Amino acid sequence: MSVRDAAAESVRHQTTREHHRRERAEDYVELISDLQLERGDARLTDIADRLGVSHVTASKTLKRLEREGWVTCPAYRPILLTQSGEKLAQDSRERHRVVLAFLLNLGVSAAQAE
Repeated sequence: MSVRDAAAESVRHQTTREHHRRERAEDYVELISDLQLERGDARLTDIADRLGVSHVTASKTLKRLEREGWVTCPAYRPILLTQSGEKLAQDSRERHRVVLAFLLNLGVSAAQAE
């Protein structure tokens, strides 16, 4: 593999990792928003349980989201979305709605489309 090919491959991997980080962020903020609407607040335990991840994984991800300005995680308090976190959750929810409608129009079952 040439140096140019290796550099291009590295960029592709970095881009993929960034997309995955963004997808995880969207999943978390959308879930936090849903929990706030359903229950009035979002707690680490509920987030970990709903996403099927350990509390440690959820905690690390929430700390990253806090550094990136999408959530605030006060000690021993519910997780809150920032204004930019709310916007990200709304955008993510809308994208999911569009994709779901598209799949349903293709004839995919509702359960499978979800």
